[in-house]
Amino acid sequence: MNWIKSHKLIIGILGALGIGGSIAIGAITNLEPPFVPTSIEWTRPTTDAEWAEDVKAEQLNYRFDFQLEEMKINLEERLTLRKQQLNDLIICPSCFKYPLQKEGLELSIINDKYNDDLSQKREMYERTKISLERVNKEIDLRIRKVVIRKEDILKIKTSTDREREELGKLRLK
Repeated sequence: MNWIKSHKLIIGILGALGIGGSIAIGAITNLEPPFVPTSIEWTRPTTDAEWAEDVKAEQLNYRFDFQLEEMKINLEERLTLRKQQLNDLIICPSCFKYPLQKEGLELSIINDKYNDDLSQKREMYERTKISLERVNKEIDLRIRKVVIRKEDILKIKTSTDREREELGKLRLK
């Protein structure tokens, strides 16, 4: 009997090391998650004029420069997190499935839940990536003076002291 318990312990330890190793390998290799777009319909603009209209459709033309910088930082952090979550799910499906198996769920239900979670994480990753690209492009268009957003920004209603301060500076220019 002790022999069986010790083997179960050894198998458990090896399994935990295997899972940890898989996660570590994903972190070390910095994998780009595979993505097959299914529900995201967006055609990447190719010219500055197309980009100017694309970011306008997302109302980035109404953002102050400091807001764009804050959005960029936030999106970069979110993209890193979503990439890691997606990689973890791809590298170790059993890490997701095992707790559901312990609950006694049927394999078909577990697989459906896994596939739904995988699809959701892929979509969230891709949407965040697109949002970051748009913010970066708006910043770039402004720096290169391809677009001048002063008139658009002057139309907004401010809600914070920082926005009021920035709006005051714009009015003086």
